[in-house]
Amino acid sequence: MQKIEDGDKNTGSVFQKPESSEKLNLIYISDRSVYFRLVNKDDYFELGYISRLHGVKGAFVIQMDTDHPERYRNLKEIWVLKDNSAGCFRVEEISVRNNEAIVKLQGVNTVDAASDFIRKTVYLPLDMLPQLTGKQFYFHEIKDFFIKDITYGELGKIESVYNLPQHPVAGIMLNGKEILIPLVSDFIETLDRENKTICTQLPEGMIEVYTNKTEKDDD
Repeated sequence: MQKIEDGDKNTGSVFQKPESSEKLNLIYISDRSVYFRLVNKDDYFELGYISRLHGVKGAFVIQMDTDHPERYRNLKEIWVLKDNSAGCFRVEEISVRNNEAIVKLQGVNTVDAASDFIRKTVYLPLDMLPQLTGKQFYFHEIKDFFIKDITYGELGKIESVYNLPQHPVAGIMLNGKEILIPLVSDFIETLDRENKTICTQLPEGMIEVYTNKTEKDDD
C-alpha cells in the first residue's frame, strides 16, 4: 500500500469522543489521528462503505461508489459519521484497485479496532469532487436551479432531487403541486451554472399529467 506522509502517528481509541464543555460547533481534538465535530451532512458526499477487514494490522476495504477510483489514490483523510458528529480519520496507507481501496488509518492498529468501522459509510467534503461541465451535474449542485422549458416556459425552482431507479428527477413546485422533471440528457438542452438555469425540452403532455390541464381545457 502507498504510505501517506502527513503528520505524526499516534495511537488512540477509535470513535473516542473527547470530554469537553466546548460548544459542539467547534472542532474537537481527541488525538492526532482523529477529531470530531458537528457537521452539515449536505456538505459531504458518500464515497462508499467499509465492506470488510484486510489483514491483521488494522486495515480494511472501502467499496467505492465512483466511476473514477483513481482520483482517490492519495486520500489523506476520510470522514465517518457517528450519531450527530463526524469523525475525521487520517489515512496512513492506501492502495486502490478497481473500485476498492485498502486503507490503514493512523491509530487503528488491530483487527478489533478496525472492526468498529465495518459497514460504516465513508464521506468526503464536497470540495473534493472534480468540477463537471456541460450537461453533467451533481445532485447537490443543481438544487435551487430554475428549470425553463422551451414549450412551457419557466417552470420553477428545483426543491429536491430524487435518484430513482430509472433516472434522477427534479422536484419543483408548480401551482401548489410537486412536479417531477426527468433529469435525462435527451430532455436537457443547456445547463447554465452561472445563471443557475436548466433549459429543457420536455415531451408534449408531461406537465399536463400533473396539472390536470389538457388541450381541451385551453379551448
